[in-house]
Amino acid sequence: MSTSRVLQHLYALGTSSTDLLRNLYCLFQNDEEEQYLSSLQGSDLTRLVDFLDQALDVTPIADDVTRRCLHKLQTICGNHTTLPSSYFIPGDVSRVGVEPVASGGFADVWEGTYGGNRVCIKCLRISQQSRQGVERAFCKEAVMWKRMRHPNVVAFIGVTRDPLQFVSEWMVNGTLSEYLDKNPDANRTCLHNILVDERGRARLTDFGFTSVVRGTNSVLVTAVQGYTARWAAPEVLKSGDKNTREADVFSFGMVVIEVFTGKCPFSEFSGPVTISKIIDGERPGRPQVPGVTDKVWGMTLGCLHQEPGVRPAMTEVVETLRECYRRYIADPNLTLFASPTENGKKHPTRSPGTDDAMNRSPTYPWSVGGDSGINGSVRALKRSSRQGYWSLGPLTDEPRAYPGSYDPTSLRSPAILDVMTDLAATSDGLKRVMDFKAGENIDMDLFNENRSLIHTGKFWRQPETGFEWNGWTELIAFLFDNYLVMTRPVEKDGVIKYQVYRWPILLDLLSLGSFTDPPTKGGEGPLYVDHERGAGDQDKTVSPNAAGGSPRVIDGTLVVYPCTVHHKGRLGGLSTLFAESAQARLEWKAKLEEAIRLRRIAQESNKVFEVKTLNMDTFFSPVSPTNAGLPWGADRNFTGKVTCSAAFVAPDGRDLVAVGCAEGCFLAMRRALHLRGVTQCAMLEDYSIFLVLADKSLFAYHIEALLPTSPAPANASQAPQKLSGGRDVQYFSVGNLDGRTLVVYMRKKNPGSLFRFLEPIIEKTSEKSKAQLPVGSRFSLRSMRSEWFRIYRDFLLPLDSHDLTFLETSIVILCSKGFELMGLSDEKSVSIPRVEDPRLEKLAKKIKWCKPMGVFRSNKDEFLLCYDDFGVYVDKIGKPSRRMGVVEWEGMAERIAWHPPYILLFDGRFIEVRHVATGRLVQVIPGMGNDFQCIWDGRGANCSQALFEGSQDEAVSQESRIHGVMNMEAPQPGMRNMSIQHVFELIPTTVSSPSSGASASPPLAPWFNPMD
Repeated sequence: MSTSRVLQHLYALGTSSTDLLRNLYCLFQNDEEEQYLSSLQGSDLTRLVDFLDQALDVTPIADDVTRRCLHKLQTICGNHTTLPSSYFIPGDVSRVGVEPVASGGFADVWEGTYGGNRVCIKCLRISQQSRQGVERAFCKEAVMWKRMRHPNVVAFIGVTRDPLQFVSEWMVNGTLSEYLDKNPDANRTCLHNILVDERGRARLTDFGFTSVVRGTNSVLVTAVQGYTARWAAPEVLKSGDKNTREADVFSFGMVVIEVFTGKCPFSEFSGPVTISKIIDGERPGRPQVPGVTDKVWGMTLGCLHQEPGVRPAMTEVVETLRECYRRYIADPNLTLFASPTENGKKHPTRSPGTDDAMNRSPTYPWSVGGDSGINGSVRALKRSSRQGYWSLGPLTDEPRAYPGSYDPTSLRSPAILDVMTDLAATSDGLKRVMDFKAGENIDMDLFNENRSLIHTGKFWRQPETGFEWNGWTELIAFLFDNYLVMTRPVEKDGVIKYQVYRWPILLDLLSLGSFTDPPTKGGEGPLYVDHERGAGDQDKTVSPNAAGGSPRVIDGTLVVYPCTVHHKGRLGGLSTLFAESAQARLEWKAKLEEAIRLRRIAQESNKVFEVKTLNMDTFFSPVSPTNAGLPWGADRNFTGKVTCSAAFVAPDGRDLVAVGCAEGCFLAMRRALHLRGVTQCAMLEDYSIFLVLADKSLFAYHIEALLPTSPAPANASQAPQKLSGGRDVQYFSVGNLDGRTLVVYMRKKNPGSLFRFLEPIIEKTSEKSKAQLPVGSRFSLRSMRSEWFRIYRDFLLPLDSHDLTFLETSIVILCSKGFELMGLSDEKSVSIPRVEDPRLEKLAKKIKWCKPMGVFRSNKDEFLLCYDDFGVYVDKIGKPSRRMGVVEWEGMAERIAWHPPYILLFDGRFIEVRHVATGRLVQVIPGMGNDFQCIWDGRGANCSQALFEGSQDEAVSQESRIHGVMNMEAPQPGMRNMSIQHVFELIPTTVSSPSSGASASPPLAPWFNPMD
């Protein structure tokens, strides 16, 4: 086959061919072919570099042919000063300002704009003498930079021809040295040749001196030719040799020095003196930091050895780090890689009250913010494990959106990443260490780089019967800054894992009971078998002594110390755990109290809603059952249970609240209607109509009749109207559908639910009343036929229902079967979620036993269906849309309110606030009294959820649209027979979304995967 035919054959096959690698290999192995490729010019050259660029997108990253292909593309582009067509970006790139923001030896760096985004422009300064060399270096750097796909690499956008310049992401914090000057306590894990983005994340740039080397499982990159003297290996400084892996290990050792000290190596000496010292074998002294153990320092000196062949491989370095990390996990009090700023007093994300907490807490470095101290290193290790080593990944099929978001799962990582993942797994508590039950995938946000592991230790759990002495369960507890997790150490296939035991406890819902009860005797003997696993299970529970520790044993019987904790969540309750010693129990108590206190401080500074009292001195209900049976109106002190409310604007412009209760309706906190058994109310402000459901009858009142103005409008109708014929209305709802304001009420009709939709007639509601009738009670009705509304539609659903929600063009009925999606035009309903897929069998079983509570738009193409104990995302036709499955609530939702973009779940003991687009738990509002109840859930004619498109960046309305009530004990002795009902509203704070820093530590929703 001739040289031209080989290439033509490749072109004919295309990059999708399964024989691409084999043919590329043939192309690169033949010397004649190499010469032919080097001789191409013009359009033939352009076609070749475009083909090689496309081949790199699809070839396996770890293959040797990929390395050859990339090397060949870099060489050809450098020699011919050309680039693939895809590198050149369309459109105009504009500079901002009249001066560059930085300058180097061969280029100026400008701030610019491209496509409406801020970008960084690196423009070459080219003289006639240096043109050829600079342009070659530019093309080689472009080829390498485009292949750098990593979250810690500044995203390459493209190049422009005239002038010749790079276009990349704009880093708002500038260089790392500038960032550290502004933020002296910031993370110092990498301090040179790095920029800092808006999140404070280090981003690498400048790949003019990088080359491709062969890795064990991947194609890696290493620095060549260029270097920074303070980090360079002596052989590179002495002879100018190209960088090798051994030289990179030396540079890593210098970076370790930098991490420990916060200063560059030999910072006290000038550049020439530093070079001389490195060549002569001198090294920086051992940092005077407590965390620099002998083992870590020995590893560092090994990396800095004068002889390249004596330096350890990076796998050995990571194994040393792993061993140190395991020691840290076994002993949380061990300081690992502490920095000089470990106990720094300043931190940009620190919340009010944090400094006081820090001063009170000798173990504070784990608790709030920063990347210093113990958890600074933990977070650095986590980031390393998530982000991987430098790797050359293929481009995805999906177009990359500027400024470039990378899918970590697409990275092809070498062996070092696997080791680092293993090392970080224990802290992250996922995948390799914590093992969840089949069908569960509980994400506690442990991959958050600000997550902190506060304490670990052992507990024992008594058998459920309480009579068995040899069935005690050994538990290993992990106390994070957001969850307390109980696990069982289980050996499986020779590997010890921690199987999650029961449901993780959110610290917001954890309270401590007695930690002073006398010790008791536990199981007999050193090995305890967990009988819950069954005789046929191949897994075995690990001996208590296998994981270290020395529990107290008397006469062959384990002595344990009880600790009582209470989990307020729906899967919780009162639990007694047993510590292995009195000292361990005291330590657990101190750690738990501190964690709960700091969690409370963090959440207080990041809350998205706060409670504001509307009334505490009007609504009273009897405490004893005897008083509850008093005849209506017998005791005017009792208003009965508060059941509903609505906010509205009065005709005179005042913002008022209507409150309904067992003994009537109150407007402006004064009784306006003497109706018994009020369960719902709503205001149609555009029509000045107040709707009340009392004693299963639906009434309509003109607002002027309830809140007369002076002088009263001549056209204000004073007579109320009854909208339902009988006393069998179960509920009503108001909303907008296809631009119409509608009121719908439901009457029970066996079998099923009979719905009537009414549309208000604005001309009728503003007509002058023909007669002035009293409105103090329901008996003053003008007629049984409503004149203010016309019947829009009637239909029967053969199912029991308990609520109805309006969407933009359809309605959703909440019924015994689930959710029924219906359009009024054809009255055809579809049951959602659609779970016909056999893979959704678990979800189908789960929804049978749960009560539908609400449906909310999460984005323009998706909804969140909420049940009383979980939620599931579905698309427009009702199919589950997210593979992660359902969002499990912490509590049992008795009612769900809506304040875009948040849903608020009322449990009765607390309120949990979640972001509708993610399911993320952002706040828990604890009850100040008892029996939390929602009395206005945010719905109404002017509160359509269709207005919200589900963007996470959507501005939060500052208007209150959620009301609640809780029972409070009467403070005065003479009021002991009554309970005060505290009516409140939830006001959005100025924090539109919680901080992602450590001070916020908002946990992600626990996920249950029905597909498993």
